Amino acid sequence: MATRNGAAIADLKRRLNPYTGTDLQKKELAGFLAAQKDIDVMMHFLGRPLHDAPFTLDEAVIVCLNLEWWQKEPHPTTEVGIAELHPMGQFPTTHAENILTQIRVAHARVMEHAHLVNRFKGAGDPEDFHFGISKFVTVQEARLVLVNTFCRLRADRKGQMQPIILLAHDAEGKFTHIKEKLNIDILALNTVVKVIDTQKLAQQAGIMGPVGPTISLAHLVHHFNIQPDNLHTAGNDAGYTMITAILASLKNDLYGQYLPFARAFGPPPPVVKGRHIIEVIDNVMMIGKSTPPPPWGRLYYCTRCGRMNHQRLNCFANVACTICRSSNNPKLVGAYRTHDTEKCLYRFVPLPETDPNYVQPVAQENSHSKETEEVDQGQNMEDMKMKMGIVHEGILIHEEVKDWEQMQVADKVQNWQVEEEDYLRYQ
Repeated sequence: MATRNGAAIADLKRRLNPYTGTDLQKKELAGFLAAQKDIDVMMHFLGRPLHDAPFTLDEAVIVCLNLEWWQKEPHPTTEVGIAELHPMGQFPTTHAENILTQIRVAHARVMEHAHLVNRFKGAGDPEDFHFGISKFVTVQEARLVLVNTFCRLRADRKGQMQPIILLAHDAEGKFTHIKEKLNIDILALNTVVKVIDTQKLAQQAGIMGPVGPTISLAHLVHHFNIQPDNLHTAGNDAGYTMITAILASLKNDLYGQYLPFARAFGPPPPVVKGRHIIEVIDNVMMIGKSTPPPPWGRLYYCTRCGRMNHQRLNCFANVACTICRSSNNPKLVGAYRTHDTEKCLYRFVPLPETDPNYVQPVAQENSHSKETEEVDQGQNMEDMKMKMGIVHEGILIHEEVKDWEQMQVADKVQNWQVEEEDYLRYQ
């Protein structure tokens, strides 16, 4: 019991002050922020500076992190969403449009698991990213993207890392998944000086859930009269988390004069000064779509055949799944040509009950041999094109990971070492 209580106290202290490094400036900043409300820290970046704040707070950046994983065991990571807001200090315009349009959102789909799409009620469509252009990364590249996101040199380039204020909805769940599935302890990188959870931020803004103090992201978004149609997608959730964090922090400033005391805790008006909040969000999305995507990853990857010169909707490759074909289940046998064996869901979950009386047609056996040969020939041709440089893979990692000293931060990641030959590869 004493051990559990000690661990709980340690976790609480870590949430209040996540910084455990030796940088005196970050240590001072983290200690100052630990004594501040989340909503007040957000307001420092939204036009209301904190008094007596260390100067390093103005060098910090707010990074929102979101993840999606497959609902079935072993819960592999399928998507990473990152949204950023840099220091501005501007007074907000109507619906804070001048601030919201400065948000930049990135969406990465993990290639090894991108074909694992959740089907539960309310699950999102990873192919429908609202705030920009999706990129595909491998698991290893996803680790590099995360480390590089949280380990960036300060603008003065004195060898010190920029302080990060981490924003998330249910932050603890994100930390646990990243540590278990990607072997990265975000807080152990010692750049995060404050963790802001939008569930707690909403409570400080007087926004409650429908059945209690804890509010879901969907309810928080709807509170501000925004009607998202594709949540539970990492990129979209990161964007909406940042948007609602800004609107919740500024709620009284933006809408206080329109809300009498009796409705102070209710939703704000959707239209202010002739501008509807939906028009503002559409503008944010339009700017995101017109902004070049991040340099890491690749634009094309097919979750049906595994090639990197097209996406699933434009795939006409001959594919065949040996698992479904040999399942003795008529439904699966009928669908064995819809995906490759490597993309079969039944590599992770048990096959449904088989029909002992089912006999596969002989003609299907013969046609499969020819079709499988065509698939192999097509894949060999694609491999040859890749080697000849005909198919462009894209940049593997963020440009800023060119600095070997910066990459050494990755040594703090458990079971993951960056070899010198990998470093040379990225030059």
